[in-house]
Amino acid sequence: MGFLSRSRPQSHGLPFPPIVADLATDTAHWPSPPFPWDHQTVDENALQPCRLRLRGGRDIDGDLCRFEPIAHRLRFRPSGASAPMAVPFAQIRVCTLVQPLLPLPHAGRLPAPEHERGYRIESFDGTHLVGSTVGRVEASYGLFLFPPVDVDRSVQRVFIPEDAYRHANFGATALEKAAAAWITTPQDLLAAIGRQQTAPVLRAGVAIANLGLATDRQIERALAAQAQTPDRALGEILVASGVVAQPDLDAALAHKLGYPLVDIDRFPIDLRAVGRLPLATLNSLQALPLLLDGDRIVLAVASPSRESGLRTLRLTTGLTPVAVLARRSALIRRLTELAERDVWKEAGQAKRMPLP
Repeated sequence: MGFLSRSRPQSHGLPFPPIVADLATDTAHWPSPPFPWDHQTVDENALQPCRLRLRGGRDIDGDLCRFEPIAHRLRFRPSGASAPMAVPFAQIRVCTLVQPLLPLPHAGRLPAPEHERGYRIESFDGTHLVGSTVGRVEASYGLFLFPPVDVDRSVQRVFIPEDAYRHANFGATALEKAAAAWITTPQDLLAAIGRQQTAPVLRAGVAIANLGLATDRQIERALAAQAQTPDRALGEILVASGVVAQPDLDAALAHKLGYPLVDIDRFPIDLRAVGRLPLATLNSLQALPLLLDGDRIVLAVASPSRESGLRTLRLTTGLTPVAVLARRSALIRRLTELAERDVWKEAGQAKRMPLP
């Protein structure tokens, strides 16, 4: 049999926002999901319920006795059998550990918006495996996937041997999809502020997706629940299920009504605007000055509830504050960066300098 070439797994998402890199491993154990998430310890020496899909398409249930990737095989005991057998990876299309990997009580929900991607994997026989995975791990002997289960509180573990597929394509995460809606230049921001009063009201699902707060799958699930209880708002359902935090929902509802979204990790922050306010004031208001526009100062906040506090700035600065929205995590990170450098000294030396 001749050598068969195939594409290695590749992602086709946007390069921003940054995500935890997928991990490569050649160690002789089943890897954990490649993101911070505390889960129950798995005893790899214990039997684990397992389903094998063989190259011919037949499924066999049983127990995984030992995973031996260096030898390109696993030891598997079919249901009803008394002894395990060695199964070469060359005979396997998909190996699924049936028991989900469970979180520890404090672990919370899976970080699906940051890490979940749809996938489409093409086998050599032309069949396709389609689904979604919260992270992936690539090794020289195959691909590990982590499909979300139990309403995004746990993951299943799936292994596809390297010789079982021709192509593996992965879509964008919810955060990467949302990046297209975020403003990155002063010109676009001022234009969006000018349109704010006449901007059309967005559907709640679109506003939530634009902030990257939930995946398409999570929003579709919430819409299905809303169809059963029409008196409940979509955002209320997402908050109740733990997918979206209430402050983030407040920001999404403000965006729904026209508030611009700013990607402050890429936006060239004007240090002259930052220098007009003390760091203590910025921390108190949880606001980040972005630019000066005549007698206006544009500030990013994570929630519209902060807008009322900004009104006091007219008295202290003589400038009219204009609030726009940014992701809470990015805002906290950027304010921390400001605290670590003397930007007020730099503000007197630079007309406009993007924070690194």
